[in-house]
Amino acid sequence: LIALRVRLHLDLPGCAGPCQHRKADGTICGAPLDAKGIHARACPFGGWLVRRHDAACAVLADWCRELGCQVDTEVVLPMANAAHLGSRMDLVVRSAAFAGPAYIDLTIVSVVSAEALAKGAAHAGGVACAIAARRKRASYPQVPVTPFVIEDHGRLGDEALGFARKIVPAGLHARSRALLRLYQRLGVTCQRPAADAVTAAVRL
Repeated sequence: LIALRVRLHLDLPGCAGPCQHRKADGTICGAPLDAKGIHARACPFGGWLVRRHDAACAVLADWCRELGCQVDTEVVLPMANAAHLGSRMDLVVRSAAFAGPAYIDLTIVSVVSAEALAKGAAHAGGVACAIAARRKRASYPQVPVTPFVIEDHGRLGDEALGFARKIVPAGLHARSRALLRLYQRLGVTCQRPAADAVTAAVRL
C-alpha cells in the first residue's frame, strides 16, 4: 500500500513541479521533483528525514527491549569527541551479549546519492552503508560506536546486522523470528515517512 501511494502521487501531473516541502521560514523548497521521488525522499526540508530517523530509533529500541536489553535513548556523551562536547548517541544498549554498553548511532542513507553512486553503489551492494559507517566512526573517535546504517529500501549495513545477530536468542527458530520482526518493522517504518514525504512534496 505504501509503494502504491508513492506511485500514484508520482504519476500525478504535479510531480514535475517544484518541491512543496516547507523551510523553517515558511517558504517552499522549490527544487525540481523527479519521477522516481528521489528528491522528495531526500529533501532536507519539511522534517521528513527527522521523523523517519526518530521512528526507526524507536523501533530498534523497542526491539532491543523485547530481547531483554536495557536501552537508554538520546544519551549525551561528552567524552565521545573532544571537539564536540554535546555529542549525543541515539541508543546505548546493555545486553548480556556484550562486555560493555553498545553505543548505537542510527542513520538512513540513499543508495542513489551522488557520493554512493560515485563509489560504485550501482554495481555493488552495501556501498552506501559502508560510507555512512566510516563517517559515523570518525565522528566519535573516543567511543566504540556501532553505526546502525539502513539503506532507504531496507538493507542493513554490516555493523547493524552484526549487532542484531549478537543479541537475538540462540535457538534457530527464535533467532529467525526475532530478526524477521526487526526487518519487517524497520522496513515499514522507513517507507511510511518516505511515502508521506512524496505526498507532501507534490502540488495537488
